[in-house]
Amino acid sequence: SGRAPASGGQAAPDAKPAPSPEAKASAPWAAGWAVQRGAFATIDEANRLGEKARDASFPAFIDKVTRGGKPMWRVRIGPQADRGSAEAALARASERLKISGVVVPSP
Repeated sequence: SGRAPASGGQAAPDAKPAPSPEAKASAPWAAGWAVQRGAFATIDEANRLGEKARDASFPAFIDKVTRGGKPMWRVRIGPQADRGSAEAALARASERLKISGVVVPSP
């Protein structure tokens, strides 16, 4: 009908940030929860952990963030629709991969 959405006047473009082309696995952009397995200063370190998680049949993704003006690559498993599912994924991943992690909102 040509009217702008009630939420803010202008329709927001459906653009999503492009995942880093350096990462072998790109970040899914669905909202939910994920298990963060680590954050690394190099993409090579992140890719190694991401591959280890995928080899163990976990849906791993890598996203790039900037902290203190420096790039970091986060390795995450998920996303899961709810926190309880993410907690269960954390328990399975901790047992199979023998590394710690933390449940975080995703993206």
